[in-house]
Amino acid sequence: MGKTMQGTRKKIALGLGCILTIGALAGCGTSAGTAERTIVVSATGQASASPDMGYVTYQVVTESSGAQDAQQRNQEKSAAIAQAIIALGVEEKDLVTVDYHLGPDYQYVNNKQTLRAYVCRNTVTVTVREIDKMGAVMEAAVPDNGSQLQSVSFDVSDKTAAYTAALGDGAAKAKSKAEAMAAAGGVTLGEVVTLTDSVSYDPYPIYGATAKQELAADTAAGISAGDLTVTVQVSAVYRIR
Repeated sequence: MGKTMQGTRKKIALGLGCILTIGALAGCGTSAGTAERTIVVSATGQASASPDMGYVTYQVVTESSGAQDAQQRNQEKSAAIAQAIIALGVEEKDLVTVDYHLGPDYQYVNNKQTLRAYVCRNTVTVTVREIDKMGAVMEAAVPDNGSQLQSVSFDVSDKTAAYTAALGDGAAKAKSKAEAMAAAGGVTLGEVVTLTDSVSYDPYPIYGATAKQELAADTAAGISAGDLTVTVQVSAVYRIR
């Protein structure tokens, strides 16, 4: 009985040894595939577009010895400016308050902090959908010293055409670069494996907070909107042979 069990164990062990050997041989028979040969390139494409709209951001500032009075004065002045802008043909929905602040303003007298006044600030951005109205809107936004321009910027309502042109420019430059690299390396350029892009828009001319009534007064003579530049970064992977 003992000899029979030992013989059986030897057979099982031998059988397992054969299975492991066969598995190892099968694994050794599988060859790893060769890595695909590619060229990776990137290029920048650009296209310009003329702005047809813009944004005017202004701030209405009022002060008073009381917080409620400062707020009330600000509401009245803000409403008057808004009505003047709406009268130019700008829709009410295109005037949006982007920041609002009401609080005390302190000063130091003889090294002692004292309340100077309560200050209320209402910052509004106007979307001007007709670019030829930009100057008039800027003038209406700063009728007196109670308000000031924060920024003026320009935009293109539909950037599709400019984006498409910039994308085509970037893709063509990427292919040209890949062809040059392939020729220099003594290989033949194959088909595209992947093609990706990222887009950005160059900033438009912007006037900062220092551009107050003086700038608004000059807008009757016109302001330069410049051109919007759409930039597309194209990355491409080509097979080579």
